[in-house]
Amino acid sequence: MAYSARGRVWVGLACALLGSAVAGACGSPSAGNLRAAGGESSGGADEGTLAQMQECRSDKDCRATDQLCGDANVCVDCIVDSDCSAGERCTELGRCKPVGVSSTDGGAPSDGGTKNGGGTNAGGTNSGGTNSGGTNTGGTNSGGSSNGEAGTASGEGGAATNNLDCVTAPLDPCAGIPHFVGIQTVDGDSSDFCDIAPFTLELATSPYYRSPKPPLASTTRATFRVAWSAAALHVFVSVQDSTAHPNQSGSLLNVWNGDNIEFYAAPKVPTGLFNASRTYDYGAFQVIAAAPGITTPAGKAAFTSTGVAYAVPEAQYKVLPTAQGYTVEAQIPWTDAAPTAGAKMGFDAGLSDDIDGLYNINSEYRDYYALTFNASYHGNCTTYYEPYCDSHNWCTPTALP
Repeated sequence: MAYSARGRVWVGLACALLGSAVAGACGSPSAGNLRAAGGESSGGADEGTLAQMQECRSDKDCRATDQLCGDANVCVDCIVDSDCSAGERCTELGRCKPVGVSSTDGGAPSDGGTKNGGGTNAGGTNSGGTNSGGTNTGGTNSGGSSNGEAGTASGEGGAATNNLDCVTAPLDPCAGIPHFVGIQTVDGDSSDFCDIAPFTLELATSPYYRSPKPPLASTTRATFRVAWSAAALHVFVSVQDSTAHPNQSGSLLNVWNGDNIEFYAAPKVPTGLFNASRTYDYGAFQVIAAAPGITTPAGKAAFTSTGVAYAVPEAQYKVLPTAQGYTVEAQIPWTDAAPTAGAKMGFDAGLSDDIDGLYNINSEYRDYYALTFNASYHGNCTTYYEPYCDSHNWCTPTALP
């Protein structure tokens, strides 16, 4: 059976973890010898040795030790021979060892493998597992998520390239919002959201829009990956927009009037108190994040819950330009209690497009505006019946466990 380089590292680590019980199947009676970062163990993979192995979900988790994340979800020194210094080779346990020195774990092949950063995968992404029941490169993952979610920052403006093994099956955000598990680093890298199912909002096809209706020829769209945790709402959005025209006024009150994305969230079912007067409604909030532009290369984001809008702290969001448009990553803390798993919460999302940067009498700078959902509830609204003027217009998905 042939394995890729990552597959061989995974098999080597699996054999080491299982020990002598499967030594024959692993091809070596010494398969139980698992080496930690500081050296080798001589009596199998005991608890002390395992404690020294750094667990990981992506290469970012291994930066402190300058290592890579292997398919067994532990940090390793190498995946292919080229990760090692001259005169060394990469063993099946992901360790660099001088050529010619005997080893019980065998050598990893130098061809056919992938490597994060300068490797063989297009865009610099590495191989990882899919969600529950998915497959790993080099073998089938039985019994759950492989948590293999990595991707190196690449492309125009440093935006991240999505991992080819990330979840791609779309979800209905009005039916359920996934639970975020793990650690999010707000750096514009989408790999933290690899296990979160996406949904896409297209100007041309959304049934919820403000007149005038976006043309069917419009290619502007936004793919959202949104999840909740006890601490925050976690959001990553990739926008396809051929011409970015954010509002150039510099005012937070005008971020809506140009190219932008927006999202609304509440830890409980909103009652309509979040409206034009921004009355307290169980911590319901709105965030509008503008595309990067000449005067605002880092973008601009406004947060509103009660009272007037204020700037989203830089540590909570990141906007980056891409070859296709721009990306927005955000981690917005709850201002009240968090959602409860299995209970209803509030959510909505929007996409705005300024096609030419010019003012027009009907819709000012923003030419088109579409929403994920709109109940068209009049309530506190006047001219337009939309999410910003009455939270009854948001959908109420379940906070998934």
